[in-house]
Amino acid sequence: MESHKRLHTLTFAVRPADKDGGALRFEGVAYSGGVVPAYGWHGDVVIDLSGLKNADGEELPVLVDHQASVEAIAGKGRIFRFAQPDGTTGLRIEGEVIDATDAGRQIAALLKADFPLQMSVGMNASFREVAEPLVVNGREVRAPDIPNATHSHYGSLQWVGRGF
Repeated sequence: MESHKRLHTLTFAVRPADKDGGALRFEGVAYSGGVVPAYGWHGDVVIDLSGLKNADGEELPVLVDHQASVEAIAGKGRIFRFAQPDGTTGLRIEGEVIDATDAGRQIAALLKADFPLQMSVGMNASFREVAEPLVVNGREVRAPDIPNATHSHYGSLQWVGRGF
């Protein structure tokens, strides 16, 4: 069994949270816990949330378009594992957009205009090929040769116009 470590991203839809007059908040399901189809050159992938290195609630920067500059900072967010109604595990995101940068103001304006932005999660993970049935995040995965991302660490959240 071979293990590979690479930086990858996972894209998901997000929506503004109820507005309370303060900072513009957002929330969404970052990962449902199942097979991610066509995940870059890996093909279909399953991310094992039991190996997540981030603490639940760890604060992460929210950037724009996979840029790591100060000018790309648009807010901050937190990720949490959660139990879904069927007993499986997923990953959710919540955070806020800041108005201290041009990037934050642009994202806030797009969200207020109901533009369907997506988010991408920057992830560093070890991958291993799995050929036999495996239980990951509370569900059995039966597809042959699906890479399983283990020991993952999320480094940032990204606003993108369209994910992969």
